[in-house]
Amino acid sequence: MACTHKDVEPCQQVPENVKQMILGVLVKNLEAIEKKRKALQYSVNKDDNDEIKEISSKDKEKRVASGSGSTQTTLNQLLKKDIREEACRQIARFFYTSAIPFNCVKNPEFLKALELVAKHGPGFKPPSYYDIREKYLKQEVDQTMNLLEEYKLAWKKTGCSIISDGWMDKKRHCICNFLVNSPKGMVFFVISGYF
Repeated sequence: MACTHKDVEPCQQVPENVKQMILGVLVKNLEAIEKKRKALQYSVNKDDNDEIKEISSKDKEKRVASGSGSTQTTLNQLLKKDIREEACRQIARFFYTSAIPFNCVKNPEFLKALELVAKHGPGFKPPSYYDIREKYLKQEVDQTMNLLEEYKLAWKKTGCSIISDGWMDKKRHCICNFLVNSPKGMVFFVISGYF
């Protein structure tokens, strides 16, 4: 009777006021389901409810009328699909405008970063230019140096091999890499200058 085209052929003889009344009942049911779901999902942290955007009644009526909004799960899936698509396009645009190689998406650190941003939720403020250039770079260097100390302790116990690799650039300058190999693993130690 609501002419939703959902699993039935719509009745064309239903008066307009009856269609609107039934659509209103369906929308109220969807709103009640959504409120119950939110109450269960966000009962621990009530502030999260403020961050979630509400679907307008007109939007719900359109989805119900088209037969696509028969359950709350379907509405959420549609919204998440749209949000995911928009987020993916923005990430891709970031790669394009920064000339970042596409294979960087295979880097596990990229996936970890996105998971942590998603875990933080709405309102995440990314690090500033200064933070990346100074604060976090220094922290990463310190962490790398601490990791290197573990390798150096292992070298004292088991010994190590120093490996060099060299090549010449277009101007015939010799460039050498030095690596240190041990049972703990291989470490890229230093690039020497031109010879």
